[in-house]
Amino acid sequence: MKKFNSLLLVITFSLISLSAMAKHYNNDNTHHSNHYDNNSYSDHNDDYQSRDRCNGKHYCSDVKTYAEAKWVLNNCPNTHMDGDNDGVPCERQFHKN
Repeated sequence: MKKFNSLLLVITFSLISLSAMAKHYNNDNTHHSNHYDNNSYSDHNDDYQSRDRCNGKHYCSDVKTYAEAKWVLNNCPNTHMDGDNDGVPCERQFHKN
């Protein structure tokens, strides 16, 4: 009976530890999500995040997605992504004609 109680205690502790690790992992991953998804280029921009995301992004060749290009165009200085000034960046690259 003593071995059973010890084994039960070890299993319970292991499950609690795994659960806590999973919660930490899930919370940590929400901070490392795609910076350019629909939620992140809304009105929630502080100066540090904006500068970090803009770093070196001036041309269409510097971005990988249309959402990223749109965010860079709307939030970063000195971009060259909208030649006809219609608000649609990288039209040829992302087939937005």
